[in-house]
Amino acid sequence: QLAVIVEEMEFFSYKAGEIIMNQGETGSYFFVLEEGLAEVFIDGEYKKSMAKGQSFGDVSLMYNCPRIQTVKAKTDTGAWGVHRNVFHRILREHVVKHNAENSTFFKSLKIFEGLSPSQQQRIGEMAFLMERHEPGQRVVTAGEMATAIYLVKRGELSAVSGGNVDNNGNLVGGTKLFVRRVGDVFGERALLSDSKHRFHVVADTKCELVCISVSQLRKVLGEENLGPLLEQSLARTVLRQLQLFSHLPSTHLMRVMQGIKWIDYEAGSPIDSGFCFILPVHGEVKGSDADGSQFTLGRGESRHKIDEAMNEESTQTKTCQLGTFVAGSDGARVATLSKQDLLNALKQMGIAQITANDQQKIGYMRQMLSSNKVPVFRQLLPEHIEQILDSLVLRKYNKGAHCFTQGEAGASFYILMDGEVNV
Repeated sequence: QLAVIVEEMEFFSYKAGEIIMNQGETGSYFFVLEEGLAEVFIDGEYKKSMAKGQSFGDVSLMYNCPRIQTVKAKTDTGAWGVHRNVFHRILREHVVKHNAENSTFFKSLKIFEGLSPSQQQRIGEMAFLMERHEPGQRVVTAGEMATAIYLVKRGELSAVSGGNVDNNGNLVGGTKLFVRRVGDVFGERALLSDSKHRFHVVADTKCELVCISVSQLRKVLGEENLGPLLEQSLARTVLRQLQLFSHLPSTHLMRVMQGIKWIDYEAGSPIDSGFCFILPVHGEVKGSDADGSQFTLGRGESRHKIDEAMNEESTQTKTCQLGTFVAGSDGARVATLSKQDLLNALKQMGIAQITANDQQKIGYMRQMLSSNKVPVFRQLLPEHIEQILDSLVLRKYNKGAHCFTQGEAGASFYILMDGEVNV
């Protein structure tokens, strides 16, 4: 592949002061300096100088994004360039040979949990890239917009806050925040919030990274701002796994989703324990229960007291007490649902809180099912009836509420325990 690139290269000459490429423009070539000196500017600010053997222009070709920097010839300069069409053809050939790695990479990206199967399939068919970095090289620069998500295939890298970039492009100084090792993913937070990178990522050892382009993701998913789409898809999937919401029609679940608040917490910041549901969508949340036991919630792992919030006896308290929580070392973005917002959503759906008397009724219903007194279950084996009993969810509707609506996709069947319904 390298031989093909070299064979396809063209030679370009530039006079001192001439612009080789402009920040914000669409890139057509990847360059390697053969002679002379060049200077790099980002947002008009001088960043570094480059000499023979150094390359530039690869980011916009790999990730199909505008140029992220301006490069100007400091002296009369000569550079070899390869066109994007050649670059992408070789890239496609490389992707075919690395399908297994691509599959492993995609499965490790938890930020895509919650997307529909068709969306996940489209992303899985995208062209993933491979990057190699030497010790000391910057992979991500603080202040730049996210162009890719990275998975560490080999080596170790450090996230660094502060510091300065010298004339050779090396990071000097700064505070080491944490280390990324084999199997770790980085760059996704900037994608979720559609923001700039908050810190530098520098290779500690020789590294191999598998990457996925942000611009390709936007094209595949048909969304310019991917953050809210991915966050809401994850929250919706997690809520569906909770017993109370597992049988709700999609229109009802969306009303619950409207009550969710998305909150960003700095590293070590305390998180209000009065919510009835919390779900980290980025970073980790560390917590402790009333008995002092410690636990950590990662992305997609929720903590809740939905059942307690639904109990009518808890009406006098406005909050639940989930425990004590703080954001992890990288901070956290958390989906939260308060007890009041949950009850407001349920009220709009006509779903009432559960009383102690209602709990006694569900016990009676279980006896009815176990003794084969419900006609539709009479042909089932005892173990199948037990599975149904374990799946029963008590739902209490106010007068006039819709249990379900004609035309909706059916998600459950109903056994009338008390009262009457009109069809």
